[in-house]
Amino acid sequence: MSHQGKGDERKGRRRPAQAALAGLVLTSMLAGAFPASALAADGTAQTTEAAAQAAEAVPRGTEAIPQAKAAVPQPESSSSRTATVEVQGEEEHKIEKASPQVEARIQKTIDLLRSLYPEFGSLNLQMKLREKNTRMMHGQRTEREEWILFFDDRQPKDKKSEDRIYNQVHMNFDETGALISYSWQNPNWAGTDMPDKAMASKKAKEFLQKLIGADLDRYAPGSASSTGTHGAASDGGKKVTWTHRSVQFEGLVNGIPLINSSDNWTVDVDGKGRIVGVHHWNKERPDPALYPDPAKAITLDAAKRRFAEQTRMVLSYQPQEFLNQSPAELADMPLPGRKPMILAYMPDSMGYIDAFTGKPSIEFNAVTDVFKKTEASIRITGQGKGLYVRSPEEGRRFIEKELGFDMTGMTFFNVPKEEEKEPAAPTIKRYHWDEQERMDSLLAKIRPDKFRPRYASLTTESDTGRICGFSIGRVYVDSEQQAQEAKPFTAIPAEEAKKKAVSFLQPFLPARTIETKLLEPRDGQPTYPDWVDVSKLPQDFRESPVCDFIFIPLHEGVPVEGIHWHVSVDKATGKVWSFTYFPVDFDKLPSKSGLISPEMAEDTYLKNLDIKRVYLWPEFFNQRAPKPQLVYMPAYEFVGVIDAKTGKPIPFVKD
Repeated sequence: MSHQGKGDERKGRRRPAQAALAGLVLTSMLAGAFPASALAADGTAQTTEAAAQAAEAVPRGTEAIPQAKAAVPQPESSSSRTATVEVQGEEEHKIEKASPQVEARIQKTIDLLRSLYPEFGSLNLQMKLREKNTRMMHGQRTEREEWILFFDDRQPKDKKSEDRIYNQVHMNFDETGALISYSWQNPNWAGTDMPDKAMASKKAKEFLQKLIGADLDRYAPGSASSTGTHGAASDGGKKVTWTHRSVQFEGLVNGIPLINSSDNWTVDVDGKGRIVGVHHWNKERPDPALYPDPAKAITLDAAKRRFAEQTRMVLSYQPQEFLNQSPAELADMPLPGRKPMILAYMPDSMGYIDAFTGKPSIEFNAVTDVFKKTEASIRITGQGKGLYVRSPEEGRRFIEKELGFDMTGMTFFNVPKEEEKEPAAPTIKRYHWDEQERMDSLLAKIRPDKFRPRYASLTTESDTGRICGFSIGRVYVDSEQQAQEAKPFTAIPAEEAKKKAVSFLQPFLPARTIETKLLEPRDGQPTYPDWVDVSKLPQDFRESPVCDFIFIPLHEGVPVEGIHWHVSVDKATGKVWSFTYFPVDFDKLPSKSGLISPEMAEDTYLKNLDIKRVYLWPEFFNQRAPKPQLVYMPAYEFVGVIDAKTGKPIPFVKD
């Protein structure tokens, strides 16, 4: 049985909504693309497009699990995980006993689930074992014992069949028997219905109240802003998909949420209000004396005035596919640019306001400055050729012959055709190959430490087969292992890498001269915040093996912000290992006539922008600043952009 999450399929897409969906860097909430112009060396914006590139569209020829994913990593508190852990081999059916006190606490949680869901009674305990688990927490490797329990609907000691998708629950408890996480995948609960925020928040709160009782008062009211989708397919051809809305309960300090807290709960709720996942990060809270006194902060009204003074609206083209999105629309991976684009205003920078000075956060600027790129204008003459792949066989030939990547031993991840459904509109179609046999052997181990198979992914337009991206490389368990296996190399000159990137892009572009804004790596070593120990940064971040180039198409000087073209060039070989491209029909872009003024757009934007006061503790690759900050944080995702012709706000995300 195979499992795949939609989050993986969205890799490489470039849209402003991604960043706004999640918030901003320094917390687990940043995952995407604010206006790329903010990354220019002379820019004043507080965005992290380049951080997002490292996180999702620029694998640098590698994928790291889980710590080396993003330049500003997703902290431990980001979300719960509902993907199933497969258990096979010796450890399957192994049952160990804990102390009576721990057993009683574990059993209390199990009894709660049985009382809430009669379906749990049909599951049998297949495995229960104690294991040491190493986690990175704020720059420190922490090893602790955990209890791992696995239930499914087989009879005890029956072997698993790859032709079935089992009803199964995976649970983790700490050494005291307190719940760390649980995930439940029940085929009978599969579906794409998404609960509304009110129901998800209500059900999540009710569950936590039963689970932790009065301790719930230590957390802020649940925030139900994120969603998740994942699926499973059996060898027999059955395929199911689950969706959920995640409700996060942040730890409170002085009655104020700590956004990247080391003590928070995330509860996943499905369309019927069932709790299908829980995750708790419960590291001991730091000394409350370290937190700035909120009594000395400026008022919310003052913060709004300061934010207004610092906001400047800029014009851009926006694909409708990346605006006003619902979770279902996100999961379908729409092709940008198929619907008529709109002209819209959005802020030239998106950041936090220091709650005491009313100025942009100093720590935030220090971190985001690391990811800024040099900006330059460049005109490129396209060749109008386009490259097409309409089958896995054609995709394999393209990767082997055109990209020169050896795919010996790699197999195609095949979704059974009888289970595939034609989408209502053209989407991004994904082909994926990996070393499946090595992955299968990995499933016999719960916490593998030696797993670095190769992979290759290719994305195309579902209706035409036009290639719109690829990524090839190797998977690593962690950045330390990657550093140990890194080999010394002599880098090609940066100018040569740029020429290779432009040359690679040209065949895909229409046969005309196109003006673009090029974001390219800065020369020299970036300046890090003074609390960052550079020696502890991942090897491929300190000495990246690739040069990443981002091309932003321009039309009459206005950027097409939702469609960025990315080329990642290997410094040692000059080969392209990662690429993203979506076409732009320049002749159909709307004219700049009949637009409202930037001042009118700014007024509407600020009236619709919600701002709240929160604590943040700046982090950088698992290194934490000496103390937290108190900031005012705007909710950019729900105001989105302002239509430049109608003056109406268009959110990135449907509320």
